[in-house]
Amino acid sequence: MTSNSFRQSKDDLVSILRQSSRDILREVLSNPSGSKIAPASALPSKEEYMDAYQQIQYNRAYDLLLNDESIFQFGHGKAPDGTETLRYVFMQSFRRFVPFEKSKFYENTTEDSEEEYRELYYQSEECYVDNHFPFYLRYDYNEATCRGRLHPCSHLHFVLPDAGRIALRIQLNPFTFAMFCLKIAYRDIWEQLIATEELKSAIDGARNSCTRISAGSWTDEHSDLFIT
Repeated sequence: MTSNSFRQSKDDLVSILRQSSRDILREVLSNPSGSKIAPASALPSKEEYMDAYQQIQYNRAYDLLLNDESIFQFGHGKAPDGTETLRYVFMQSFRRFVPFEKSKFYENTTEDSEEEYRELYYQSEECYVDNHFPFYLRYDYNEATCRGRLHPCSHLHFVLPDAGRIALRIQLNPFTFAMFCLKIAYRDIWEQLIATEELKSAIDGARNSCTRISAGSWTDEHSDLFIT
């Protein structure tokens, strides 16, 4: 992935998110300050997670800040041997959005008042509740540290022990990583986006544009464990 394609992928992502019927973006930073801080691969404690999350917020070391205060980071760099490295992080905040239809206010509305109540609800803090189990996902791409099945050059970290990596045969771009996170953590946004043919085509196009990794980086007797 070139610097230009990396930057374009982020720009395309912002453009798509701004077309959502529910405002999800609070802030977009084109040149995030601070270092790319992220929890360790091993299952972090709530305190470790919160410490990393607060450092990112304090240093404004995120690329995207969502309205619920969740963050996206997109890192693109070079390993000491000159090969490309990628690291993307999604850290969900400790509050969770509740759609209007699932709120306590919805059952008290009439057909005439529904839209007015919906707008007021989404502009208030009432649409958020405590999120006791925030979702965390990290993507890493690093050819220099590739060790076959033990440490694939392209992999996802869910909140699992350090050895738990989901290997990929493709190189994710920021757009595709973010869409994957949306599908898991913001189902209402995802469903709304793919309901529009134009936006669905853009999402499919971004996914299909992901670079397939050279077979030499993943082929072994356990290749069936890799996700294509």
